[in-house]
Amino acid sequence: MVEAGRKNVSMDEFSTGSAREYRQQLTDLQQELERQRERNRDLERQLQHTAHTEIITYVEENPGATTPQIIQHIADTVPGRVVGHLDVLEEDTLMLDDERYYLCDSDEQRASHNG
Repeated sequence: MVEAGRKNVSMDEFSTGSAREYRQQLTDLQQELERQRERNRDLERQLQHTAHTEIITYVEENPGATTPQIIQHIADTVPGRVVGHLDVLEEDTLMLDDERYYLCDSDEQRASHNG
């Protein structure tokens, strides 16, 4: 028996099955965390590639462009790119409800925003 504070806690109360279930839940959560981290890395790579491509295309079309000109071009083209990103994200990450965006972490959240 283990004494925890003022209460005596019997380790027999925790079945082997419960410990196994907790380990499985922990493993599942760790795997989900790693999947989400990999997805974030992929999205960051895509974003970086998109920005690089945009700058390269602009300089190709405007040889001798200055840094302020490139910055202005990127700033001017952001709205068009954001719309494309939002369209992609609406498929599985964001939900549009009454012209407002919400994260879609689960089916329950989607239902609560739609209901």
